[in-house]
Amino acid sequence: MNLFVRPNMRFARFCKQFATEATQKEKWDLFSAVSLERLPVISRELTDMEKKVAGILSEIEFENSHLSDFEKRIEEENKRAQMKDLSAMNVDEIPKQTTHDFIDACQSELKQFQFAEGVRKGDSKSTDRELDRRLLLLIEDDIGAKKHWVLPQGKFSQGETSLRETAERVVKEKLGNSMVVKFLGNAPSGFYKYKYPKSVSNRVVGAKIFFFKAQLVSGNVDEKICKSYQWATRNQMDKLQDDYKNKVDMFLIDEEH
Repeated sequence: MNLFVRPNMRFARFCKQFATEATQKEKWDLFSAVSLERLPVISRELTDMEKKVAGILSEIEFENSHLSDFEKRIEEENKRAQMKDLSAMNVDEIPKQTTHDFIDACQSELKQFQFAEGVRKGDSKSTDRELDRRLLLLIEDDIGAKKHWVLPQGKFSQGETSLRETAERVVKEKLGNSMVVKFLGNAPSGFYKYKYPKSVSNRVVGAKIFFFKAQLVSGNVDEKICKSYQWATRNQMDKLQDDYKNKVDMFLIDEEH
């Protein structure tokens, strides 16, 4: 029995040693990329099914609800109006503004109200568009000898304590100082790697990119630093390469419609 076990153990140790040596010889460049999103500002329009469900729930809630303070106030005013002896009423209890006056004032204010524009077409660099959608920041950057549309990214530098620190530096270097950004955690949310062409690889196999999620609080990209960028919806990410886009899609929150 030992005759078969020992050769297998030797073979396993050999494979482990070979894999370790191969891994040690491989060298990769580490990058941090920032998945920066502008969250929805207004609620999206409900679907037909959602409208039906909302209507049913509203009817159930109305049937089981109690009178609100405003509805009680209307009843009290109606009772006062039906009283024959007005002298018995306490003047201090009579409100200065009746419920009918309040309703008229509310309707007048409602007519002057303008809803925010949910979809503003044209300027893809503006964060004041597609207000009911999530917008993801894409930039055109030099990758090798060509320009590619990617998420803002930068190479890990010696002296930095973490890839999260690299991601914070990327925001300032690639996008400027006019933005307030909130990072979501210290761990990356996604990963992508690619190999360099043999003609340009100098003992470096390729690049490993770690994506960190962040949210835009205020501001926008400084166009003096980055001229070519876009705030894209989920349906406007075709500028990304297919394999790269597939990795990005894996950690983005899906939008139903």
